[in-house]
Amino acid sequence: MSPNSSDTSQLFPLLGESNYAQWSKEMKAYLIQKKVWAIVKGTDIKPAAGDDGYREWIKDEQLAAGAIYLGLEEGQKSQIVEFMEDPKKMWEVLESIHVQKHPSTRFNSYNSLLSITKLPEESLPALTARIKKAMLEIKNLCSDNFTLDDLDADLKSMAMIRALPDEYQSFVSSLVLLPKFDFKTLKEAFILEE
Repeated sequence: MSPNSSDTSQLFPLLGESNYAQWSKEMKAYLIQKKVWAIVKGTDIKPAAGDDGYREWIKDEQLAAGAIYLGLEEGQKSQIVEFMEDPKKMWEVLESIHVQKHPSTRFNSYNSLLSITKLPEESLPALTARIKKAMLEIKNLCSDNFTLDDLDADLKSMAMIRALPDEYQSFVSSLVLLPKFDFKTLKEAFILEE
C-alpha cells in the first residue's frame, strides 16, 4: 500500500473493544504522516470561509475524519457517526469511551502491572517492554492534574483490596462498582462488610 493511500484498515488493526491504547498511537502516527493531526488535536483552527487555505483545510479535515472512521470496527462506528465531519470531536468521544480515568480502572491497571511475571521463554528485554507498556496504560488512565498524593491514595486503596483473601472476591467485585473508589470509601465499605 502506498503511503498516500487513505485506507487505514490496511495499515494497522481497526479499533475494537480492547485495543484503544495501541490503536490511538497508530492512528495518531498515521494522521501525523498525513499532516492532519493538528486538526484532530485542535491546534490547527479552521479559517474563515473565503480566506486563503479554507478549501484545503476542509479537505484535510475530511481526510482526518475519514481516516478515523475507516480505522474503526463496525461496533465502534456507531459511537461517532453523528460527528462524521468533526475529527476532533470523533477523537475526543473515542477517548472518553475507551479511557476511563477513574481510580477503579487504574486499580485494574496497577493490578496488571504488579502481576507481571517473566514467561518461561521470554527474554528480559521483552519482559521490560511488557512492563513499560503496562505503565503507559496506567499513565493514560491518569488525569492531567494527577499528583503524587493521588498515587499514594491509589496505592493505599489497592493495598486494601489486594490484602483480601479469595473468599472476598464477590466483595471486591462490588467495591470496584462504587461511584467513589478512595481510601475513605473503601474503609467504610470494609467496616460495613465486617
